[in-house]
Amino acid sequence: MLIIAWNSQFFLILRIFCKTISTKIIYQKQLVFSDLLRGVQQEFFARRLLTFARGIRVFLNVFFYLVDKFASFFLLFFCLNLSFRSYFKVF
Repeated sequence: MLIIAWNSQFFLILRIFCKTISTKIIYQKQLVFSDLLRGVQQEFFARRLLTFARGIRVFLNVFFYLVDKFASFFLLFFCLNLSFRSYFKVF
């Protein structure tokens, strides 16, 4: 029972960590690429760099979304597992 409680806490912390990290990474990437775009004189290179930054942002959004859903699934699984075990122990 202690293991299940620890696992649910672990996945809850993992979800919070993933959301925080994804927000910080995306914000920092936008700042870095916006600073680079100001200094770049060639329009073609600037467009390619902006497209690359958008691709990274989309990839990170999808990656951390999947990690968040994975963690929430296991959090739900462990909570249901705990409730079913306590329910069947009564009978």
